[in-house]
Amino acid sequence: MTYLFYFLICLFLLVIKTTILSDFFFFIHLYDLQILIVFYLGLFRPFSEGLPTIIFLGFVMDAMSGGPFGLYSTTYFWLYACSRWLVKYLHAGNVVQWPFIIASGVLVENLVYFSVIAVLYPEIKFSSIDVRNTIVEIVLALCTGPFLLMFISYLHKIWGEMFQDLAEDTNDFF
Repeated sequence: MTYLFYFLICLFLLVIKTTILSDFFFFIHLYDLQILIVFYLGLFRPFSEGLPTIIFLGFVMDAMSGGPFGLYSTTYFWLYACSRWLVKYLHAGNVVQWPFIIASGVLVENLVYFSVIAVLYPEIKFSSIDVRNTIVEIVLALCTGPFLLMFISYLHKIWGEMFQDLAEDTNDFF
């Protein structure tokens, strides 16, 4: 049942970002919300739950985006690997570190995108607007990332309790 939660939350964040939040001026340059799932799985969940979800999420995002196929899959995989590596050296439950981890993930994702665009489309030139948009995304990640990560953790806890109660009720019936 945890995989179902991850798949639903991934799709929910995708729909929210692409349909609802894109209509508000303040959220035009909102960072990729899927990074929150990647870091949540990398920091707090076991490898057996994280890797299949990351693969699913990467393929969905690659299919939905207009970019080169594999861009999101590769980015999410490396962000997941980095977050798993960070757990060895940092305490994942330290809320003070979360904004910096999420902001660095947004920066890495943007650097990967700019690098791929620079290699595949050398005729495209980057401007100061692209740098400004990246800085806005990083600032938004610093401000909202920890709260959204806590909210995902809270939803996962509620989801687990709901299905645990459901399983106990079913066992009582039989």
